[in-house]
Amino acid sequence: MPAFAAARRRSFPPVLFPTLLGLVGTGLTLRAGARVLGLAPWIGELWLGVASMALLLAGALYLAALARRPARALEDLSPPPARGALAALSMGLMLVGAAAAPALPGAAAALWVGGAALHWVFAGATLHVLLSAPPHLRPVTPALYLPFVGQIVAPIGGAALGFGTASAVLYGSALAVWAALTPLMLAWLRGALAGGGLAPTLRPGLAIFVAPPALAAIGGAALGAPWSEALVLPAWAVALAAALALAPRLGWLAEGGWSPAWGAFTFPLAGLAGATMLAAERLPGAIGGAAGAAAGQGAWWLAALLTAAACATTLRVAAGAALALRDGRLKG
Repeated sequence: MPAFAAARRRSFPPVLFPTLLGLVGTGLTLRAGARVLGLAPWIGELWLGVASMALLLAGALYLAALARRPARALEDLSPPPARGALAALSMGLMLVGAAAAPALPGAAAALWVGGAALHWVFAGATLHVLLSAPPHLRPVTPALYLPFVGQIVAPIGGAALGFGTASAVLYGSALAVWAALTPLMLAWLRGALAGGGLAPTLRPGLAIFVAPPALAAIGGAALGAPWSEALVLPAWAVALAAALALAPRLGWLAEGGWSPAWGAFTFPLAGLAGATMLAAERLPGAIGGAAGAAAGQGAWWLAALLTAAACATTLRVAAGAALALRDGRLKG
């Protein structure tokens, strides 16, 4: 791939890991769409194959550079907008494990375990950077959801691979941290908006507000326990409400054109599409009668629309990333 050939000389720019996470997440959404929306199965499998290989190649390049100079991780986490970038890699590895589980369960388990372990390393590094930074460089932005709540993806592959207990523990810890961080992030956002507005580099990150509840719905369904299943519809409703609050401000969020920060648009949208598919399956039974059937049908159409939007958005963001890599506009 020409874009990655340019990056190989300087490792890989970690700011693009959220985009790769979105690519893998969209592939998993398309796989689910074969069951719920009637999509051709090969679409999701082809997408997953390409996305997984891209993430594995980029991850190998970056981890090789990190092995040569471990302190680089702290440098890459220093800019506040980039503090979720490394965790996007570890989350992506867990999702690649989920993608590979049906065909290669042994390799999938290794990827899942490696991704889960790496996630804690990156979370610890992020915490160290936060505690070491001066107060004005410690904003509690939605980017921090990735290192501290990103383990919420663990059940998506872990439950099927035999890591049910570990997945439940990781999922529960993510829910607790999400509940603790969200009020702090909303307070930061109110202060930033009242203090003269939000820098364009931080605006796309607001889309990440959608990701934890959407992934909570998907992870809860994957665990399959009564307590986690009970969270699916409420978590989906929270994710949908967050998306509806942000949708009228899309032009403001994307102002200034493509940047690596646009990766924040990809995985939350893929997660919302997947969670809406789960809602389409569950609303008829939860509500009952004609109203339930109508709600389920409405959610089905919304899931189809969101899936198409996730594909288009992720391809647009990935194309911008490929061009930036080709032109040498990103530091690896």
